[in-house]
This record gives sequence, structure tokens and C-alpha cells, in this order.
Amino acid sequence: MAAPKQRGVAGGQALGFGLGLRTVHYDEILHGHPAVSEAQVIGVPSERYGEEVMAWVRLKPGHALTPDDLDGLCDQLLTSGRRNGAGGGPSPKMVRNAHNMLRRALADACRKGTLQRNVATLADPPKPGRDTAMRVWTAEQLRQFRQFLTEIAEHWMAAALDLTAHTGIRRGEVLGLTWRDVDLDNARLSVHQAVITVEYQVTVADVKTGTARRTIDLNERTVEVLRAWRIEREREAKLIGTTVSEEETVFARPDGGLTHPDH
Repeated sequence: MAAPKQRGVAGGQALGFGLGLRTVHYDEILHGHPAVSEAQVIGVPSERYGEEVMAWVRLKPGHALTPDDLDGLCDQLLTSGRRNGAGGGPSPKMVRNAHNMLRRALADACRKGTLQRNVATLADPPKPGRDTAMRVWTAEQLRQFRQFLTEIAEHWMAAALDLTAHTGIRRGEVLGLTWRDVDLDNARLSVHQAVITVEYQVTVADVKTGTARRTIDLNERTVEVLRAWRIEREREAKLIGTTVSEEETVFARPDGGLTHPDH
């Protein structure tokens, strides 16, 4: 399932949390706040996302949500918002997105007359920085991943994972490759489109920038893997009475359709 969009509402006073911060301890953060008397976090159905998270909060008498509260929450998320034991928190961009979601929830409460002012507009969320450093695997990490690929060699997505490991192209770009983009005789491929999702429906879009359109050389191992995968795809297509065209994506579903990035 895709990461659920998350939001929160409060009884009498709003304390909302938003977007893709799946690693945050919502209950711990809410109950640990000195102004919170009661709090409950529950999952509610969502037609668009499958599930949303709703937080109900009751403040202690005499307490009100302040800009300092929101600044403190952002600081807490940045320093200890992760749940996986690795320490640290989400990126400044993710925390700012959470703040923006809360700001919109409070704006809605003001519009309906539940609140008199939107204190989120007075807070100072972190400004997202742009990290341009390229991160690559170490030789040991790649060796371990190769061992993993050997263990799952019969899995239908093993070839896609192998290609990702040895070229570094993104998931959507891998799924957007067509057989016309792959030149196995000259050991190279061209990236010019990617599979994306719009409201969980898959479609194909051009890559975002000119630099993202690129040609990548393939090593001998990757060429062999892709040749074997082409043979397998042709076998699958024959079973259902079709053929593999040059316009079909390399890692299509057995029926030739686009593969969802979350699969």
C-alpha cells in the first residue's frame, strides 16, 4: 500500500499532522506534550488513499496552541522523529510539509469559526535545503545485494532490481524503459521517460529535465540478465497469445501493461 496521507483534527482546538511521516510516533508526541490532556490517534477509511490518520486532541484547561508549540514540535521531529531506531528525524522538507498540512487544517477551522486565528502562520517551520550530494553503494553493499539477487533469481522482478543496482537509475525510470530504449548489442540504454502514479493510477511521463535524459553504458552481466529477461517475456507473451513489441516496457506485467511502482 502507498504511504497514506495523514492529517489530524482536534476537539475544540486543532492539532493536525500531515503527509507521509510514517516514521513519527504520533501517540508519543501528543501524550508527551504538557498542554495535552487526552489524545487518540486512529486510522480512518479514505477513498483516495485507502487510509488516513486522524488525531483527536483535548487540551488541558487554560492551555492553547501557540506558535512556540509548533516550533517545538518541528524541532522534536527534526531531532528524534524517526521510529526505526536509527535516531534523528525526517528531512526538513518533510517536517515543513507536515507543518503546512497543519496550517491548512487550522485555516479550515478558522473558516468554520472553530478558531479565532491560525497560529501556524506565525510559526517558523524549517526551510528545506537542497542536498546535491550523490549517494552510491559501497563495494560491500553491492556485494551483499548481488547475493540477494542470486537468492531471488527466479522472482519476476529480479532483473529490474539487478538493472537498478548496476546503473543507479530510479525506480520509475526502470519501469518506464521500453525495449526500443535498450540496445543490448551495443550494451547501453537510453532514459527519457518514467512511470509515475496519479491518484494511484499508473501512467508514463517524460523525465523532468534535460540532464535526466541520458544514455547509460551496461556491463556484461547486466546485458546477460536483460537478454535472459527478454526470452522470459517472450515466453510469457506466447502463453497468452501475444508478442513483445519494441514499444512495450521492459518490465511490463505479463499482459504487457505498465507495472505499478509500488509492486
